[in-house]
This record gives sequence, structure tokens and C-alpha cells, in this order.
Amino acid sequence: MQEILVPSYVGEAKPAANFEPLFAKVSDDELLSYGVPAEWLADVRAATEDSLLTLADHLPGEAAEALLELATGGKPRVPQPVTAKASPFDHPDAQRRFRVMSNVEELERALEFPWDKWTVFDVETGALEPFAELLLPAAVQYAWANSRRTHLYAACSDGEPPPGPVGSLHRLVALRIDPKSGALSMESRQATLPGRTVHMTLDATDRHAVVAFNNPPGVTVHALVADGTLEKESGEAQQVDCGHYPHQIRVSPSNKRVIVVSRGTRPSATSKGTPGALMVSSFANGSLKTHASIAPDGGVHFGARHLDFHPSRPWAYVGLELQNKLHMFGMEGDEFTPQPLFARDTLPAGTFITPRQVVGTVHVHPNGKYVYVVNRCNGSEPFEGRPFYSGGDNSMAVYAINQSTGEPTLIQNEDTRGLHTRTFSIDPGGRLLVAAHISGLEVRDADSIGTHFVAGGLSAFRVQDDGKLAFLRRLEVETDRHNRLWWSKLFRIGE
Repeated sequence: MQEILVPSYVGEAKPAANFEPLFAKVSDDELLSYGVPAEWLADVRAATEDSLLTLADHLPGEAAEALLELATGGKPRVPQPVTAKASPFDHPDAQRRFRVMSNVEELERALEFPWDKWTVFDVETGALEPFAELLLPAAVQYAWANSRRTHLYAACSDGEPPPGPVGSLHRLVALRIDPKSGALSMESRQATLPGRTVHMTLDATDRHAVVAFNNPPGVTVHALVADGTLEKESGEAQQVDCGHYPHQIRVSPSNKRVIVVSRGTRPSATSKGTPGALMVSSFANGSLKTHASIAPDGGVHFGARHLDFHPSRPWAYVGLELQNKLHMFGMEGDEFTPQPLFARDTLPAGTFITPRQVVGTVHVHPNGKYVYVVNRCNGSEPFEGRPFYSGGDNSMAVYAINQSTGEPTLIQNEDTRGLHTRTFSIDPGGRLLVAAHISGLEVRDADSIGTHFVAGGLSAFRVQDDGKLAFLRRLEVETDRHNRLWWSKLFRIGE
């Protein structure tokens, strides 16, 4: 039995530009004649000089070439239809997508070619092996698998976190999971999203995908068919209060509440900042209705980012990104306690806290005995004209959970062996934890003379019987300022 981790990448924020749409005056018939798929007409019409190259990567080759020529003042060639007697595979556009094998030997060589590059983890050893990759409409922002593990739902976008550009391509796609290999294949129906997704989840029945946005704040609900596909090409926008700067959305274990974890914003020289909160809505038949706001002491010092539920007890653990703390809330039925029952620091005692020192993801161990919170930092400062890591703590905080009260007690801060772990996950059996480092950065050596590069990548840890982590190995992943390891998740395969 193996584990598969599917990483995804997203571009770093680039300066926003304000260009007019390039193809607003081009007719639908002309765009279709160039090979633009009908479902992409709206995206093409909204394309600007700033977004055209990104959009072109997702269009058929002949359509992308025609649009680029049109944008630079040229007149593209209109593809000619195939004559009745000609082989359809002889058409130049068909040859972009198909290759006809003339003999068995040629086919065998093709099948031996490494078409894909997944990453496979062996639970016994933590060995990491690149295995396959899959091209999606845009960068994956977040994804969630159904309980049967037949489908993975991925929210994709070319947008960037605020205050970056909102982007023009936002999709929710359903990916079928091969039960033997874990390989993913994209279902044909996609749903258009109103903006860049910050987080998403499924309800307990696998009948609805619930998607959250923070630029602007909002939630949509998407109905799922019994076979795992999306029912419609759009979701239902929910008229609920999402608070300030939503960062996660979860459905309660009872399936009767949806919780938007809203972080709020820091005070600045020009702003007083905004409070954080757990924005709770009732949930029934795919519809949400605002129910309550959990904002301890007004939410001013409650920069909540991520929440996880205990698998069997009425407890919820919330990571406070802006305060570097872990809060534990009790739950009476579907209601949160108004104040945390316990609050704990996540950093080792004496840590110097820089502006970029923040808390990330929170996960409770499948056995309910431990909770893990990641400390992350990737602040930089100039040195010899280049950005260098300015220092901070990148560790996994491990807490033992009192099984009577839910109180978390810090038992370990384990170095993650990388910078800025945005996501991590634990295998369903609870024996392996894998942390994903969003990108790399130059680091000055201890002697302050030499330097070395710490790459983005994946770090694997053995989860020991006492819940503590033991480092196994690391897999470097190529990243740069435009490509980051944005999301990752462990899935069980090979059963």
C-alpha cells in the first residue's frame, strides 16, 4: 500500500495592470472559426494584454496562435475543414493532438514514455518518487476528495491573493481517481467560479461542494451527481456573512453547519485592521443561512486561519495566523463555545517574532490523540542586491490532547526542513506526515560569509507512537517566483 501526494503550483503576485479587453469587438463566429471552444468565448472576450499569455496556455494550439496574431495586428488563417475523402488524422490541427502508430514497436516505445509524473510515498519508508502530472485549466488553489475516494474536486484560478490581480479564469473541476494507480483524469463538465478560491470542502453526504472566496468575500455551493460529476456549470451564490478576509471553509461533523474561518487583517499605518471570526451558517439542502459569529473579545486579536475537528469528541482546534497561537473550542451540539476553552502558543519559548512569522494549517491526528500546527516564515532582506531569508521559525508544533478535557499540551517543535510550509497532511493510517514548502530562498550560512539555497519541496516525517515526528527524507521541487507549491494532499492508493 502506498500514498500519493498531488502537489500544485501557483504564480507569485505580479504587478497589476489595467488594459482594455483585446477581443471585445471580434464576433463569436470569428473566434469560433479560429478554434476557440464555445465554453471559452467569455474568457477570451475578457482577455487583456496582461492575461492573454496565461489564457493562451489553456486553449487549443491553433486558437492560441490565432489570438496572439490577432492581438499583434495580424489576420489569422482560418483553418480549412477536412474533405470528405481525406483522413481526419492528416489535418494539421489533428496532428497537434494525435499520433498514429504505424506498427507494434512504435506503440511499445510510446507506452514506455514517461507521460506523467505523480509523487508516490511509501508509508513504510517515507520514500518519495515522482510519478505523474496533470494539466488543469489554471493553478490549483485548493482541492478536496469525496469520502469514497472516487473523485477529487479542484478549484483552479489565474488570480492571485489580495492585493494582486483577481484574474479572469476561475474553474471548479472534477477529477476521477483511478482506484488502482491513483492517477487522475478530468471529467468533461466544469463549473465557472466568480473569483479565486481560497478554500473548498465537501459536505458529509458528498452531494455538495462548498467553495469560499476572499477577493471579494463569498461562498458558492455546487451540486454533485451520484456518479461524482458536477451537476451544473455554475454554483449557487450564498447570501451569508463571510466576515473579513475568509481563509477556510468547513462543514461541521453533523452536516448542519458551515463555518467560514475569517482571518481579519492587521492594523497598519493607514488602517485600523479588521477583526477575525468563525462565521457560522446553518446548512440544509445545499443552502446556507447566517447563524452566528464567534469572535472572542470582538475578534481584534483573533486572526483565525485554519480549523480542524476532533474525529470523535466535541472539540474544534483553530490556528490563529496573526497571533501564533492554537485555540481549542468546545461544541455543544452544533454550537461553538463563545470563548476558547484553551489557548496555547505555537512557537518555542524565546522565538523572535518577525512580521512574516505566522501560523498555517492545523490537522488533528486520525486517532484524536494529537494535533499538529505548522509555524511558517519566509521573510527576506536584501543582501548584495538579492533577497535572502531574514530568519524565523519553520517548525511543526505537536500537541498531545487530553482525552478528557481536550486540552492541548505542546510536546515538540520539529524543524520542517524547509521554508514556509503552506499545507501539510497526514496519511489516513496516521503513520506519515508530509509538509509542502511553498518556494525556495537564499539563506546565509552561519558564518555570515557563505550562502546556500533552500529549495521548495516536500518533507516526509514518521509519526511515532507518542505522536512526535521523526524526519525521514526530503524531495526538492523546482519552484521560482512565478511557480509555487501552493497545495498538496496525501491520498491512499493501491487497495
